[in-house]
Amino acid sequence: MIAFFPKIYHDELLYSQLARYHVRSGYASYTFTAEDLFAKERLRVPNVEFVNHYTSDCRSWLTKFESWEDVVGKHTMAP
Repeated sequence: MIAFFPKIYHDELLYSQLARYHVRSGYASYTFTAEDLFAKERLRVPNVEFVNHYTSDCRSWLTKFESWEDVVGKHTMAP
């Protein structure tokens, strides 16, 4: 369960927000962060430019301030 999540900056990529989450979470290993964020087990390297499959908990944090369409449209390379 994710207890906190950093708010995304106006011109920040989603990947960067996830990296800030990892740093601030205090996890010693990326494996623990990946378990929190990604729905696919064994995702070793997330797609930096586009969208990955996230857990429902992570997705609810990502869409707390913006709709999913806005997150994808403004904070990924998808558009």
